[in-house]
Parts: sequence; C-alpha cells; structure tokens
Amino acid sequence: MRFETKYDIGQTVWALESATVKNEGPCHLCDGTGSVAIKGLYRRCPDCAGGGNRTTSEWTVYHPRLVTIRGIRVSMAQSQSGDFRRNESYTTRETGAFEAGWDVDRLFATQGEARAEAGRLHAARSEALAAGMEGER
Repeated sequence: MRFETKYDIGQTVWALESATVKNEGPCHLCDGTGSVAIKGLYRRCPDCAGGGNRTTSEWTVYHPRLVTIRGIRVSMAQSQSGDFRRNESYTTRETGAFEAGWDVDRLFATQGEARAEAGRLHAARSEALAAGMEGER
C-alpha cells in the first residue's frame, strides 16, 4: 500500500507553533503573602500553594516557524462505524521525535497560509470569549 503525503522529507514548510500566555495576580485568599493564619498558626496558602500569585487568565497564541521535514508517519484506523481515518504527522529537524512532531493540519507551504490560520484561530478564540461574556450578563 502506498500513501501520498502532503509534504516530502527535506521540504521546508511553516509550522504553526502555540504558546500559552498567562496573566497572574495576587492571590485573593492570602493577599499575595503566600500564607494564611489558621488558629494563630501560619500555613502555606491552599489556593496559591504558597506562591502568593494565581493565574487570573490564560490563552493560547499561535505563530509561524520555519521547519524542515525529517520524517513522516502515516497511520490508518477503522472506527466502530466502519469508517477509515487517516492520520499524517511529521517530525522536523527542529523538533526531533514524532512525540514532539506536527500534525498535518499545523503545517503550511507558505508563511502567509500559516499566518492566516493563526489569525483564524485567534479570531475564533476572541469570538468564544465574547460569547461567554455575553452569557454572563
């Protein structure tokens, strides 16, 4: 059985990397001290684990990164309904092992395509946040 893949070994493509950005603020239980008084004894704050800060919000940002394909893994699986699902993933010189590899939907032939997908993902996140805020009103 032969498989056609979207990219070839040695090809340079744009990967869409993600990073989590967190906003932190002082813990409301301990007022940022990292400890609370219980019956006159000071103990590590259970909310911030003694760090004094808590994550107030977090979100994912996406940005393109130029990578070179080093390996390709294609697998097929059959679902209980009988449908076949194909999975295509790539390892790059920059990431090494397949465990740190890229799914085909996060690789793009051009930087413009990668930036467009990053913009789409950011817009979808903004819309979801706006919809959630309207539901709280």
